[in-house]
Amino acid sequence: MRSFFARSFRYGGVVFLSALAFVPAAALASTSNGGRPWLHVGSSGRWVGVAQRDLDLIGYPLQATNSYGTATKTQVDRFKKNHRLKQAGGVGPEAWHALVDQVRSEQRMKYRPAHLNSKGLAVAPRNAPAVVKRAIAAANRIAFKPYCYAGGHGSWSSPCYDCSGSVSYALHGGGLLWSPLALFYSYGSAGLGKWMTIYTNSAHAYMRLDGLWFDTGDQQWGSYGHGDRWSTKRVDQAAGYEVRHPSRL
Repeated sequence: MRSFFARSFRYGGVVFLSALAFVPAAALASTSNGGRPWLHVGSSGRWVGVAQRDLDLIGYPLQATNSYGTATKTQVDRFKKNHRLKQAGGVGPEAWHALVDQVRSEQRMKYRPAHLNSKGLAVAPRNAPAVVKRAIAAANRIAFKPYCYAGGHGSWSSPCYDCSGSVSYALHGGGLLWSPLALFYSYGSAGLGKWMTIYTNSAHAYMRLDGLWFDTGDQQWGSYGHGDRWSTKRVDQAAGYEVRHPSRL
C-alpha cells in the first residue's frame, strides 16, 4: 500500500501541474528574467520606460513614454536585428539579456575626451557611448549659429540659439531631452557627470561635454572661428551655478 505522502504527491502533483498549465507564459518569463516582463506593442508601465531609456542610451533614440507603440517597435526591431535575434515577439528574455549586457558595456567604457578639429568642431573618441556621440554631433550643428535671446525654445530648428537653448539642443540630439528647458535645476541627477555636466543658474547655462566646454559665453564675432560655442578652456566659472548631469552619464 502506498503511503499517504506518496498518494498526496501523486494527486497533488497532478493538480499542481494542471494549475501550472493555466499560468500565463508572460508571467513565467517574468519570473525567469529577473522580474522583467515580456513587452510587446500595447504594453505600458514602468518596464516599458526602462526598456526605452536603455535603448536610447545605447543608440536607439526613444522618448521614455512608458507606452510601447510604433516608435518603440521600430527601435526594438532595429536592436534585435543588429543582435541577430528573432524579430517577432517584442522584448522577451533574449532581448532583455542582450539589452542589459550592452547597457553595462556602455557604462564600463573608459573615459576618453573629445578634441577640436581645425574647423572648431568637436570630434568624439571612437569608443564613446552612442548617446555622447549623438550629443556632440548635435552641438556641432549649431556651434557657429548666432546667439539670440530665447533662441531654440520655440522650435528645435532656429536661426539662432541662446545659452539654455544651445544646451537643450545638444541634449535633445543625444536623445536626452525632448522639450527645451530654460532652467536645468531639476534635470537629471545632481553633481558632476562622467561624460556630460551641466552648469545652470537663473541667468546662464553651459555644459562640459566629453571634456570640452560648450558655452555661448565663448562666442566672439568678427572673424572665422571666433563665433564657436566650443572651447578647450572654461569660459564661465563654476561659482554660483548648480551642477547637474544626465542620469547614468
